[in-house]
Amino acid sequence: MDHIYAALVRAEAEYKAATAACEQVANRIAAINQRLAEKAQARAQIVADAQSGKIDEALSVLRLAVIDADARDLSSFVAQEHQRKAEAAAEVDSAALKRERANADVVGYERSQVLKTLDATVAALEERLLQALVERYIVSDRTNHSLWNLWTPSTRLKEAVLSYRAPV
Repeated sequence: MDHIYAALVRAEAEYKAATAACEQVANRIAAINQRLAEKAQARAQIVADAQSGKIDEALSVLRLAVIDADARDLSSFVAQEHQRKAEAAAEVDSAALKRERANADVVGYERSQVLKTLDATVAALEERLLQALVERYIVSDRTNHSLWNLWTPSTRLKEAVLSYRAPV
């Protein structure tokens, strides 16, 4: 059943990779937004400089045109990155589901192994009980095969066997 554990390892790796990719896109968006803020600040400074007369109007118009073109390009880039982020988030969700399924498979397999072990233990104990009853029968010098007055199960065992309910 190594393939179940291998699937969980792969699912974990896919989830980490998808999460890292999503974080990278978020970081690119933050960087572009920072650059957009810088462009807005530079634009405001140019407008203020033009209004105060520090630079002439023709130069300010040229600088504003360059900044506005850069801002449009950056806005286009940020829109593309938002699309990539949505795609990356969908990949994270998909990877998370795969990881949950793989984890559930591992838990189910491990539970089945524990149940098999417990079933084998119960069967071994049952066999030991039957063997002990045979030995008790032999020691008692009985001639019939009845357990009457040979052995009395505990109340809990008797109730569990007769009711088919776990004694919990």
